[in-house]
Amino acid sequence: MVRRVVIGHDEQGKSIVVSDGTPPLVTTTEDIRRMSPEQSKQVFAALGNEQASTFGKSGRHPLMHRTQTIDYALVLAGEIYCVLDAGEVLLKAGDVLIQCGTNHAWSNRSNAPCDIAFVLIDGVFDADLAARLD
Repeated sequence: MVRRVVIGHDEQGKSIVVSDGTPPLVTTTEDIRRMSPEQSKQVFAALGNEQASTFGKSGRHPLMHRTQTIDYALVLAGEIYCVLDAGEVLLKAGDVLIQCGTNHAWSNRSNAPCDIAFVLIDGVFDADLAARLD
């Protein structure tokens, strides 16, 4: 069982527990992915651009996406860039990234595969809880 504790503020601005219990939409996925270098090289080749700082006319990485999840990503082997709207971060074996519903893309620019263990947790609030947090 997954227990979700959500904290917020009351009318006086004091922190309180808003919800404590089983979330209504609990889904978790545990996954180990191998990100091959060929995938990102194909992306850059299709754009005609080997530079990490620009991604075609839109200025966005073509694999940019957003999820309504909280993701825990542990790099098991290799290295990979997590590309964001404003910049990017290089992650190496042993690094952990926590992603909370943001735009992001993965880009393996090395010559070796990168293995990442992911745990994805549904990050959608139910309407009643969302109203109590406002």
